[in-house]
Amino acid sequence: MASSPRLTGDQMAQLRALEGRKPDTKDILEAPAANWKHAQRGGSFWKARKEAISLRVDMDVLDWLRRQGPGYQTTIIDPALIDQNVKPSIHTHKLALSASEDSRQ
Repeated sequence: MASSPRLTGDQMAQLRALEGRKPDTKDILEAPAANWKHAQRGGSFWKARKEAISLRVDMDVLDWLRRQGPGYQTTIIDPALIDQNVKPSIHTHKLALSASEDSRQ
């Protein structure tokens, strides 16, 4: 993910000048009460389904991961690595299964 550009000195001065001011919201209409009828607080947003599993990893691989420092477990499931390596393999496997099923018919 690309980082945001740093603010210039002038931009920081403009922000500091706004400190303590209330935003002007006169032109924003209030949301009707019906909009909030089914609203819920906390934890009701969609979350990716995850499951705890055990993996067998070669000791040299595990040693290397541990040397990378805190968070090495997350490295194992790095989405970029999965997209590059695992997903193409899954797609190839599905194609092979589909072809073998077609040949049986």
